[in-house]
Amino acid sequence: MARRFVWVIALVVILAAQPVSGQDDPAAGSSLLRLLAYVPDTPQNRNWIAYGDSAAWHTAWGVPRVDSLEAVNALDEQQRNQWMYLLTMQATPPEVMAVQYLFAEAEDQRATYGFNFFDLERGLEAGAPPDRLSLLELAVEPETIGTALAATGYASGPLGAAGTLYSLREDYALDAAFPLTSGKLSVRNRIGLLDRLVVVGSATAVVDSAAQAAAGELPTLADDPVYRAAVGVVESDPTLAQTGPLIGAILLPPAMLAGDAGTPRPAFQLAAFATRHTLPAQEAAPEPGGATSLVLALVLDAGADAEAEAQGLADRLAGYVSQRTHAPLNEQWTALDAFATEAEGLPVAVVVLRIDDPVPAADGIPVVNRFGWVMLIQTRDVGFLAEE
Repeated sequence: MARRFVWVIALVVILAAQPVSGQDDPAAGSSLLRLLAYVPDTPQNRNWIAYGDSAAWHTAWGVPRVDSLEAVNALDEQQRNQWMYLLTMQATPPEVMAVQYLFAEAEDQRATYGFNFFDLERGLEAGAPPDRLSLLELAVEPETIGTALAATGYASGPLGAAGTLYSLREDYALDAAFPLTSGKLSVRNRIGLLDRLVVVGSATAVVDSAAQAAAGELPTLADDPVYRAAVGVVESDPTLAQTGPLIGAILLPPAMLAGDAGTPRPAFQLAAFATRHTLPAQEAAPEPGGATSLVLALVLDAGADAEAEAQGLADRLAGYVSQRTHAPLNEQWTALDAFATEAEGLPVAVVVLRIDDPVPAADGIPVVNRFGWVMLIQTRDVGFLAEE
């Protein structure tokens, strides 16, 4: 297995510790930090952050945007398989988008709520049910959403200083008689329109917390140097410049990654599991093909040896046997890189798994590699983060 280790010596200042809402903030161009500025800094929200950029995914894979099931079916077979099997795995859309019901009720969702999964530009979910907070950036005008929600029976009221909160049923209430399967649970009881952002939750307090965070009334995860460091590295570290744009990230504390895997090693404050993709090179190059890069960045305690920790983590990944498939994990990638960097004054250990885009089979049948971070996280197959 090819492996190279790149050690970054110079200090890389990724982000400055300024209020995220500031116009001169160097983090203002970060889509992930922009959404984290709506997420209150609470223990529950820290336990699960999943971010996906569907717009960036389409660009990075060269797959045209689609707005209906008919448009999906009109894609060529390779692009259709990529859309169906890779988009949701790599860009990790919020569960509230009800992708699992899309093929049964896509247009009904759009008529009922004013939007569906096809309209998603990027999104983030934080925490766990029943208080999970979902943030959506949609290619739909707020007026269209508001009109649809009013017609469905949502009552409207103020949200923050200038937003609108649409409410259906009591907090956390279910409705088994609701005509759409995606609407029977409580996850869409409250839908807020705030700064062109759609905020979704099961109760008023959940959605209102995002408005309070955006107004500076609550501390947010975007204010935390640890989260800013993690985002800065996976989104814009210069060493990753050739791996394409960030299309998805899951941010987890060590407590959520221990469990069956044992004590986390190395000791870290936050793990960022990120996915990036680059299209095939237009001109001849040593590695001309497109590839997915799975980036794992561990934000360490101040003073930790990030170079040693990055190399140790790379070695464990290289020799790790999946607890789920009982096969060596390194069969899934073609190269493994490791490097150390620094962001927000904190050392960060980084490993990168390169997965070359598969070549279609000789008989022309499209091939899709469905390996990704979300599979390992959901099945708790993260023993490479445990002490030996």
